Amino acid sequence: MPIYPLRKLPALPIAGIESQWLEQLASELKSGSDRAILCRRTLCEIAYPQFASNWETAVEDSNLPLATRLALSALDPHNVTLEPEYYAECDDARFQKVKPLLWLWYSFDRTPLGGQNVELGVQFRRVLAPYIFRRCGANFKAFQHVEFSFGYNMEVGDNCVVHRHVLLDDRGGIQLGNNVSISDYANIYSHTHSIVDQKASGGAREPWSGGRDERRAALSRLRRDSSEERAREAGRAIGAGRVDHCQTTVENSNCN
Repeated sequence: MPIYPLRKLPALPIAGIESQWLEQLASELKSGSDRAILCRRTLCEIAYPQFASNWETAVEDSNLPLATRLALSALDPHNVTLEPEYYAECDDARFQKVKPLLWLWYSFDRTPLGGQNVELGVQFRRVLAPYIFRRCGANFKAFQHVEFSFGYNMEVGDNCVVHRHVLLDDRGGIQLGNNVSISDYANIYSHTHSIVDQKASGGAREPWSGGRDERRAALSRLRRDSSEERAREAGRAIGAGRVDHCQTTVENSNCN
């Protein structure tokens, strides 16, 4: 298979400003600054610079539209909930520590500054990753709209690349070895669960004993036909009514 090396582009005119901003962010993280305040202030400076110096009073200002006040309040991770917080196995102490950085990561990607801004975005996420993951190797590269469940169950080796719109569902733990590349829109899971009846998730079930191909086939059938009977068939095939957690390891490969 041919290998196409990436082109080297000239430095952007704003490279100096980018470097200063990233160094400031890295310094604050290293110093142990309050992560929620860091998240809120950074997002406010990006999205609502006119309120960056008076965020606290702006969210209480009855002269501002209610939607504006809500949007401003959502810059603070204390004022939003993320899906993993509802998971029964969520370690709340660990999650609350990384939640502000996850919210900053996700929200940055939805701003004009982030979006598809590759050079700055890759460097920005590289700064955040070591403070979210259990371990992060050298030269980590993540493109826009990469999401996790907890983040704190991620172990990432050197020279790993995660492309656009990837979900790394690390509820049971995910290990990426060195030189792993994950293609756009891939989903990697470390568990199975009922896709039909979440009410039964607390019940005891036999551990998953089917092969990976069988599970993929069941899920593939579900994607092709979303009828209730197909959903129940796939749910039975992967072990309905429970969450099974397992360590997922990817070694030195391309996940396409």
